[in-house]
Amino acid sequence: MFDYYSRHEREVRKALKIIAGQRVAMILQPGNVLVIERSPTSTEWFEEAVQTCRIRGWVEVLHEGLPSADLDFHDQTPILGSARPKTHYKLTEGGWNAIRGTHALVIVAIILSALSLAAGVASVALTWEQMKGPASTKAP
Repeated sequence: MFDYYSRHEREVRKALKIIAGQRVAMILQPGNVLVIERSPTSTEWFEEAVQTCRIRGWVEVLHEGLPSADLDFHDQTPILGSARPKTHYKLTEGGWNAIRGTHALVIVAIILSALSLAAGVASVALTWEQMKGPASTKAP
């Protein structure tokens, strides 16, 4: 639970947020070429974080080996740089929950429920003892 604040865990959550921030800006013709804004760069920390997310089931491969390049706009005509294969990922339900912190909320709710149950059981036990009252002894 305390590893949430470690450097690696922060990088994992940052990678999730980067993947969540991607969007298709336009579709170039001919060939239906997708132009993706805020696409993640291939750095060592990002690749390690994404593989950790894949192990945890937070991301899935959307397109593997998709040609990817940087776009330059000269006179409103997009020019593709050198294309290289790149893997694009998408978030799963678990990935969205990890970003939103739903897991932590569920843990807190379970702890509060357990404490409420313990308080209720203690209240019933005290009430039961008070209803029984002191043991009366009758003299014969």
